[in-house]
Amino acid sequence: MNINELIDIVVKEVMKKIQQNLLKVLVVSKDDTWDIKLNKIPVSFDRINLYNEGIPLENFDCVVIDRFSNIDLVASALLLPITENAKLILKSISKDKLIYINRDGIEFKRNLGNYGNNILNRLEIYENDIVNYGVKILTSDEILIGIEESTKLKTNSDIKSTYNNKYKSNDLYEINKKLVTEKNLLNAYQNGYKNVKIKNSSIITPLAKDFIKDNNITIYID
Repeated sequence: MNINELIDIVVKEVMKKIQQNLLKVLVVSKDDTWDIKLNKIPVSFDRINLYNEGIPLENFDCVVIDRFSNIDLVASALLLPITENAKLILKSISKDKLIYINRDGIEFKRNLGNYGNNILNRLEIYENDIVNYGVKILTSDEILIGIEESTKLKTNSDIKSTYNNKYKSNDLYEINKKLVTEKNLLNAYQNGYKNVKIKNSSIITPLAKDFIKDNNITIYID
């Protein structure tokens, strides 16, 4: 094997490792400007025009929906899988994915003058409902910032270990959040816990990582 072949092998292995650690994003949009924007940040992404249930959501960490109709909004808020976007929202919630909706792509927000106050108030209630389910409604620029920040926080493997069943439930402090913060860990520590269980999909912030190391907290993955 010559030196060039060896270099090629090493480069391929390094690139494979990098790809494995990248945040994986599914974008539902007909707008190819998302490709341009996402190519500027270190993520792996697929863009599709329309969601279908054959797409394996387990392959993605994050979902972005660019256009969201009033029917999508109502169906998602009422937990009714009657549109493709509502099916995607509900399935993503059940799988604990990060979910973003482009605020500027929500139908009623693009046509505010077409609705009376009573209807607008009702649509805003439905919007608040899906936000309470964990969906983030942001502008496209804010979504990109959120994705980039999530990418930076994804490398938690240095402080995660496999959950060990020898620990009883009362020995562990459970944090059932997508984003684990320093404040969450401080609450555990102040209550006398140094063994903390989090979800496999949880993201640990940099300050939380420092708190873990400084206070010898052990993290277990559910």
